[in-house]
Amino acid sequence: MVDNGDVPNGDKAALLTLYDSYENQAGHISEQEHNSIPKPTAAKIHDAYAKTTNKMDNTKKVLTYGKYYYIREELMNGVRLCPLCGIAQDLTLDHYMPQSKYPALSMFRQNLVPVCSACNRSKNAQPYTDFIHPYYFIPPTLKKIFLNATIKIHKNSLCVFLDIDETAFTDYTVVERLRSHLKGINSEFRLQNAIISFLQECFVGKYNNEKEIINALPSIMDTYQLYGINHWRLAVLRGIYDVYRRGEIDKFIQVLQYITEESRDQAI
Repeated sequence: MVDNGDVPNGDKAALLTLYDSYENQAGHISEQEHNSIPKPTAAKIHDAYAKTTNKMDNTKKVLTYGKYYYIREELMNGVRLCPLCGIAQDLTLDHYMPQSKYPALSMFRQNLVPVCSACNRSKNAQPYTDFIHPYYFIPPTLKKIFLNATIKIHKNSLCVFLDIDETAFTDYTVVERLRSHLKGINSEFRLQNAIISFLQECFVGKYNNEKEIINALPSIMDTYQLYGINHWRLAVLRGIYDVYRRGEIDKFIQVLQYITEESRDQAI
Protein backbone atom coordinates (compact mmCIF):
# COMPACT_ATOMS: atom_id res chain seq x y z
CA MET A 1 0.00 0.00 0.00
CA VAL A 2 3.04 2.29 0.28
CA ASP A 3 2.83 3.07 -3.43
CA ASN A 4 -0.97 3.08 -3.78
CA GLY A 5 -1.58 6.60 -2.53
CA ASP A 6 -2.60 5.66 1.02
CA VAL A 7 0.69 6.81 2.54
CA PRO A 8 1.80 10.45 2.11
CA ASN A 9 5.01 10.74 0.10
CA GLY A 10 6.76 12.43 3.01
CA ASP A 11 6.17 9.39 5.28
CA LYS A 12 7.10 6.59 2.89
CA ALA A 13 10.79 6.48 3.82
CA ALA A 14 10.00 6.43 7.55
CA LEU A 15 7.47 3.62 7.05
CA LEU A 16 9.92 1.50 5.06
CA THR A 17 12.55 2.07 7.76
CA LEU A 18 10.01 0.89 10.34
CA TYR A 19 9.36 -2.26 8.32
CA ASP A 20 13.10 -2.91 8.08
CA SER A 21 13.44 -2.56 11.85
CA TYR A 22 10.62 -5.05 12.37
CA GLU A 23 12.33 -7.63 10.18
CA ASN A 24 15.80 -7.00 11.62
CA GLN A 25 14.43 -7.43 15.13
CA ALA A 26 12.55 -10.65 14.30
CA GLY A 27 9.01 -9.34 14.56
CA HIS A 28 9.36 -6.55 17.09
CA ILE A 29 9.71 -2.78 17.22
CA SER A 30 9.75 -0.37 20.12
CA GLU A 31 7.03 2.18 20.78
CA GLN A 32 9.57 4.89 20.04
CA GLU A 33 10.25 3.39 16.61
CA HIS A 34 6.54 3.09 15.93
CA ASN A 35 5.96 6.70 16.93
CA SER A 36 8.29 7.82 14.14
CA ILE A 37 5.20 7.51 11.95
CA PRO A 38 2.87 10.53 12.33
CA LYS A 39 -0.43 9.65 14.01
CA PRO A 40 -2.60 10.70 11.02
CA THR A 41 -0.61 8.43 8.72
CA ALA A 42 -0.71 5.54 11.21
CA ALA A 43 -4.47 6.00 11.53
CA LYS A 44 -4.87 5.94 7.76
CA ILE A 45 -2.91 2.68 7.56
CA HIS A 46 -5.02 1.26 10.38
CA ASP A 47 -8.23 2.12 8.53
CA ALA A 48 -6.93 0.64 5.28
CA TYR A 49 -6.92 -2.82 6.88
CA ALA A 50 -10.70 -2.92 6.52
CA LYS A 51 -10.09 -3.05 2.78
CA THR A 52 -8.51 -6.53 3.11
CA THR A 53 -11.93 -8.10 3.75
CA ASN A 54 -14.97 -8.99 1.67
CA LYS A 55 -18.60 -8.39 2.51
CA MET A 56 -22.02 -9.14 1.15
CA ASP A 57 -23.77 -6.44 -0.85
CA ASN A 58 -27.31 -7.12 0.30
CA THR A 59 -28.77 -5.02 -2.49
CA LYS A 60 -27.02 -6.83 -5.33
CA LYS A 61 -26.70 -10.15 -3.44
CA VAL A 62 -23.03 -10.45 -4.34
CA LEU A 63 -19.76 -10.40 -2.43
CA THR A 64 -17.74 -7.24 -2.78
CA TYR A 65 -14.00 -7.31 -2.26
CA GLY A 66 -11.90 -4.60 -0.64
CA LYS A 67 -9.05 -2.89 -2.44
CA TYR A 68 -6.49 -4.96 -0.54
CA TYR A 69 -8.34 -8.27 -0.35
CA TYR A 70 -5.57 -9.83 -2.45
CA ILE A 71 -3.22 -9.47 0.54
CA ARG A 72 -5.48 -11.66 2.66
CA GLU A 73 -5.80 -14.19 -0.16
CA GLU A 74 -2.04 -14.42 -0.67
CA LEU A 75 -1.30 -14.77 3.04
CA MET A 76 -3.97 -17.45 3.50
CA ASN A 77 -2.99 -19.41 0.39
CA GLY A 78 -1.71 -22.88 1.24
CA VAL A 79 -2.21 -22.54 5.01
CA ARG A 80 -4.17 -25.58 6.17
CA LEU A 81 -3.75 -25.42 9.96
CA CYS A 82 -3.29 -22.61 12.45
CA PRO A 83 0.49 -22.13 12.87
CA LEU A 84 0.08 -21.24 16.55
CA CYS A 85 -1.79 -24.35 17.74
CA GLY A 86 -1.70 -26.79 14.83
CA ILE A 87 -5.30 -27.73 15.60
CA ALA A 88 -7.90 -25.65 13.81
CA GLN A 89 -8.64 -24.68 10.22
CA ASP A 90 -11.02 -21.73 10.68
CA LEU A 91 -8.38 -19.18 9.80
CA THR A 92 -8.42 -15.42 10.03
CA LEU A 93 -5.65 -12.82 9.97
CA ASP A 94 -4.05 -11.79 13.24
CA HIS A 95 -1.81 -8.80 13.86
CA TYR A 96 1.14 -10.28 15.74
CA MET A 97 1.92 -6.87 17.23
CA PRO A 98 -1.61 -5.65 18.00
CA GLN A 99 -3.22 -3.27 15.55
CA SER A 100 -4.72 -1.20 18.35
CA LYS A 101 -1.31 -0.29 19.76
CA TYR A 102 0.79 -0.38 16.58
CA PRO A 103 -1.53 0.94 13.85
CA ALA A 104 1.33 1.70 11.47
CA LEU A 105 1.91 -2.08 11.20
CA SER A 106 -1.72 -2.82 10.31
CA MET A 107 -0.92 -3.54 6.67
CA PHE A 108 2.62 -4.91 7.00
CA ARG A 109 2.54 -8.49 5.74
CA GLN A 110 5.18 -9.72 8.16
CA ASN A 111 2.90 -8.65 11.02
CA LEU A 112 -0.14 -10.44 9.56
CA VAL A 113 -0.35 -14.11 10.53
CA PRO A 114 -3.13 -16.57 9.55
CA VAL A 115 -4.39 -18.05 12.83
CA CYS A 116 -7.56 -19.78 14.02
CA SER A 117 -10.29 -17.85 15.80
CA ALA A 118 -9.56 -19.52 19.17
CA CYS A 119 -5.87 -18.56 19.08
CA ASN A 120 -6.82 -15.09 17.93
CA ARG A 121 -9.06 -14.66 21.00
CA SER A 122 -6.47 -16.14 23.33
CA LYS A 123 -3.68 -13.98 21.93
CA ASN A 124 -5.78 -10.82 22.16
CA ALA A 125 -6.28 -11.48 25.88
CA GLN A 126 -2.54 -11.70 26.63
CA PRO A 127 0.65 -9.78 25.80
CA TYR A 128 1.70 -10.64 22.26
CA THR A 129 5.18 -11.47 23.59
CA ASP A 130 3.67 -14.54 25.29
CA PHE A 131 3.49 -16.15 21.84
CA ILE A 132 6.16 -17.03 19.35
CA HIS A 133 6.11 -15.34 15.94
CA PRO A 134 5.67 -18.14 13.37
CA TYR A 135 7.63 -16.23 10.73
CA TYR A 136 10.69 -15.58 12.87
CA PHE A 137 11.05 -18.43 15.34
CA ILE A 138 14.48 -20.05 14.95
CA PRO A 139 14.75 -23.66 16.21
CA PRO A 140 17.55 -24.44 18.68
CA THR A 141 20.92 -25.70 17.51
CA LEU A 142 21.86 -27.79 20.56
CA LYS A 143 19.14 -30.39 19.95
CA LYS A 144 16.72 -30.88 17.08
CA ILE A 145 13.86 -32.06 19.29
CA PHE A 146 12.77 -29.67 22.03
CA LEU A 147 9.08 -30.52 22.59
CA ASN A 148 8.42 -33.50 24.84
CA ALA A 149 5.16 -35.18 25.87
CA THR A 150 4.51 -37.18 29.02
CA ILE A 151 1.39 -39.37 29.02
CA LYS A 152 -0.05 -40.09 32.47
CA ILE A 153 -2.74 -42.75 32.99
CA HIS A 154 -4.97 -42.36 36.02
CA LYS A 155 -7.92 -44.71 36.48
CA ASN A 156 -10.15 -43.95 33.48
CA SER A 157 -8.44 -40.79 32.27
CA LEU A 158 -5.42 -39.76 30.25
CA CYS A 159 -3.45 -36.58 30.84
CA VAL A 160 -0.80 -35.47 28.38
CA PHE A 161 1.75 -32.91 29.55
CA LEU A 162 3.77 -31.02 26.96
CA ASP A 163 6.97 -29.30 27.99
CA ILE A 164 10.09 -27.73 26.55
CA ASP A 165 13.52 -29.34 26.86
CA GLU A 166 15.57 -26.53 28.39
CA THR A 167 18.84 -28.17 27.37
CA ALA A 168 18.01 -27.55 23.71
CA PHE A 169 18.39 -23.78 24.11
CA THR A 170 21.16 -21.41 25.06
CA ASP A 171 18.68 -18.58 25.69
CA TYR A 172 16.28 -19.34 28.54
CA THR A 173 13.95 -16.51 27.51
CA VAL A 174 13.04 -18.59 24.45
CA VAL A 175 12.09 -21.48 26.75
CA GLU A 176 9.88 -19.15 28.76
CA ARG A 177 8.18 -17.83 25.64
CA LEU A 178 7.55 -21.33 24.30
CA ARG A 179 6.02 -22.36 27.62
CA SER A 180 3.77 -19.31 27.69
CA HIS A 181 2.85 -20.06 24.06
CA LEU A 182 1.80 -23.61 25.02
CA LYS A 183 -0.25 -22.27 27.90
CA GLY A 184 -1.92 -19.73 25.62
CA ILE A 185 -3.00 -22.19 22.93
CA ASN A 186 -4.33 -24.60 25.57
CA SER A 187 -7.03 -22.19 26.73
CA GLU A 188 -10.14 -24.08 27.83
CA PHE A 189 -8.07 -27.29 27.49
CA ARG A 190 -8.51 -27.22 23.72
CA LEU A 191 -5.02 -28.67 23.13
CA GLN A 192 -5.67 -31.50 25.62
CA ASN A 193 -8.94 -32.27 23.85
CA ALA A 194 -7.22 -32.23 20.46
CA ILE A 195 -4.55 -34.63 21.73
CA ILE A 196 -7.13 -37.12 23.01
CA SER A 197 -8.99 -36.95 19.68
CA PHE A 198 -5.72 -37.50 17.85
CA LEU A 199 -4.87 -40.58 19.94
CA GLN A 200 -8.35 -41.99 19.37
CA GLU A 201 -7.96 -41.47 15.63
CA CYS A 202 -4.59 -43.23 15.61
CA PHE A 203 -5.27 -46.20 17.86
CA VAL A 204 -8.87 -46.97 18.84
CA GLY A 205 -10.20 -50.02 17.02
CA LYS A 206 -7.03 -50.48 14.98
CA TYR A 207 -4.63 -52.46 17.16
CA ASN A 208 -5.25 -55.31 19.57
CA ASN A 209 -2.15 -55.46 21.71
CA GLU A 210 1.14 -53.90 22.74
CA LYS A 211 3.19 -55.55 20.01
CA GLU A 212 0.93 -54.33 17.21
CA ILE A 213 1.04 -50.74 18.51
CA ILE A 214 4.82 -50.62 18.90
CA ASN A 215 5.32 -52.15 15.46
CA ALA A 216 2.95 -49.61 13.92
CA LEU A 217 4.36 -46.53 15.66
CA PRO A 218 7.22 -45.82 13.19
CA SER A 219 4.86 -45.77 10.20
CA ILE A 220 2.32 -43.64 12.11
CA MET A 221 5.08 -41.17 12.95
CA ASP A 222 6.19 -41.08 9.31
CA THR A 223 2.64 -40.07 8.36
CA TYR A 224 2.88 -36.96 10.55
CA GLN A 225 6.50 -35.97 9.82
CA LEU A 226 5.24 -33.27 7.47
CA TYR A 227 4.04 -31.31 10.51
CA GLY A 228 7.61 -31.02 11.79
CA ILE A 229 9.40 -32.96 14.52
CA ASN A 230 8.38 -30.46 17.20
CA HIS A 231 4.70 -30.45 16.37
CA TRP A 232 2.61 -31.67 19.31
CA ARG A 233 1.39 -34.69 17.28
CA LEU A 234 4.93 -36.03 16.89
CA ALA A 235 5.76 -35.25 20.53
CA VAL A 236 2.71 -37.22 21.68
CA LEU A 237 3.61 -40.20 19.49
CA ARG A 238 7.14 -40.15 20.91
CA GLY A 239 5.58 -40.12 24.38
CA ILE A 240 3.96 -43.48 23.67
CA TYR A 241 7.39 -45.11 23.75
CA ASP A 242 7.68 -43.97 27.37
CA VAL A 243 4.28 -45.58 28.05
CA TYR A 244 5.68 -48.77 26.52
CA ARG A 245 8.81 -48.63 28.71
CA ARG A 246 6.56 -48.34 31.77
CA GLY A 247 4.66 -51.44 30.64
CA GLU A 248 1.37 -49.56 30.35
CA ILE A 249 0.44 -49.89 26.67
CA ASP A 250 -2.47 -52.26 27.31
CA LYS A 251 -3.78 -49.96 30.04
CA PHE A 252 -3.32 -46.98 27.70
CA ILE A 253 -5.52 -48.60 25.03
CA GLN A 254 -8.14 -49.66 27.58
CA VAL A 255 -8.47 -46.14 28.95
CA LEU A 256 -8.53 -44.64 25.45
CA GLN A 257 -11.30 -47.06 24.49
CA TYR A 258 -13.19 -46.16 27.66
CA ILE A 259 -12.96 -42.43 26.90
CA THR A 260 -14.20 -43.10 23.35
CA GLU A 261 -17.20 -45.09 24.55
CA GLU A 262 -18.03 -42.45 27.18
CA SER A 263 -17.95 -39.75 24.50
CA ARG A 264 -20.31 -41.78 22.30
CA ASP A 265 -22.73 -42.34 25.19
CA GLN A 266 -22.80 -38.62 25.98
CA ALA A 267 -23.45 -37.78 22.33
CA ILE A 268 -26.55 -39.98 22.24
